[in-house]
Amino acid sequence: MKRLTRGLAPWIGAVLLASSGCSLSTEPVAFQDFQWLAIENSNDVTEGMDAAALGGDIALLGQLKTPTLCFRLNADFDRSASTLTVHVTAQQSTSPNCGTTPGGYQYTAAIRGLEKGDYTLQVIHTVQGSTDKSFSKTISVR
Repeated sequence: MKRLTRGLAPWIGAVLLASSGCSLSTEPVAFQDFQWLAIENSNDVTEGMDAAALGGDIALLGQLKTPTLCFRLNADFDRSASTLTVHVTAQQSTSPNCGTTPGGYQYTAAIRGLEKGDYTLQVIHTVQGSTDKSFSKTISVR
């Protein structure tokens, strides 16, 4: 998880400060900026997630392992009171250019427009053909 944490700090500053604006808590809560990239060596993947708050936003960074690099990632978001749930799904791709070597993916996202308070962030990884993995963290938005 240390690798994830080291990678999160610069990302938070660059993404959230550049795009958050001044009206963080007056906008509706939104899940935005979901992006992912492949990690070719599965030994370089630390499964899990980390997150941090900045203003009314939460920056999310996560990694998951996959049996091959023939996957696409999608994410959706749900909020129930102070519980924020992000579900990241890895679905097999039909691309003929994929190898058979195990790998993984790193992703980033932002949850924007949160009011001050304590939140439980739950992230669920679903990789087609594997058991779901769930990670959670309590985050204080100030």
